[in-house]
Amino acid sequence: MAPASSLPAEPGQAKAVLFFIEGFHDINFLLIIGELLHVHHPGLPDLADLLAPGKVIFVPTGGDLIRWACRLAPLKLPELHPYGREMPPLTRER
Repeated sequence: MAPASSLPAEPGQAKAVLFFIEGFHDINFLLIIGELLHVHHPGLPDLADLLAPGKVIFVPTGGDLIRWACRLAPLKLPELHPYGREMPPLTRER
């Protein structure tokens, strides 16, 4: 578990968002899409700009998203879990 000083004082004051994704190709895809969205809609942040200060942390799960669903919950950081459409039987499991 992280030291108490790295945990947010209150739920709305998180220092980072954990972004759980399947693999490294997904990170590249999201960074490219994030940049394109930012260019066309400057009010949206560019994900690459959020990586350097640690405001967004990508957590590649190797495709086993279910095992990561609550693993880092004790850090009390907001989490984002995008799930793609899978083929059966994975669709039933997720």
